[in-house]
Amino acid sequence: MILLIFQHATEQWLAGKNWKDISFLKKALPAFIIVSVILFPTSVLVGSSMGIIQSSQGFFVAVPTAWGLLMIAVYFYLVLSHSLRLRFEDNVGIAKAIDIAGMASLKNFKLYFILSFYLSLFLVLSGFAWNIGLLVILPLLFFSSHFSFIEMKKTGLLQVPN
Repeated sequence: MILLIFQHATEQWLAGKNWKDISFLKKALPAFIIVSVILFPTSVLVGSSMGIIQSSQGFFVAVPTAWGLLMIAVYFYLVLSHSLRLRFEDNVGIAKAIDIAGMASLKNFKLYFILSFYLSLFLVLSGFAWNIGLLVILPLLFFSSHFSFIEMKKTGLLQVPN
């Protein structure tokens, strides 16, 4: 949930709004909790992949396995962070926002695949650096999520039907 709150603060900062204002949590806490619970298996995938990278398995076994797990984790993180932002911006229910973001991700799978591919590659590389690279990768993940959301809004895929 902390990661999602940092994601929200980054989005507010990039939009030129007051990112230090945490009064939104009172209203938005249920949505953050729901998305955090849905993202729990994703955090397990990240932990497993980092464990695989730092295990004694061979390089050619560990890297493809960890990279695949991280690609799935990043994909679901992007979809769910987009749905959370859609919930706040368009004032729709979280279930409807998840449905809209999920369908949009399937319609524009190329964008999500490319983002997942490269962000997970950077996460794998940070795993080899004892996860110190996360200090660089997490802001990159937040910026990628923000700008991909804007791109999806421009294309009209993240529109709430009337």
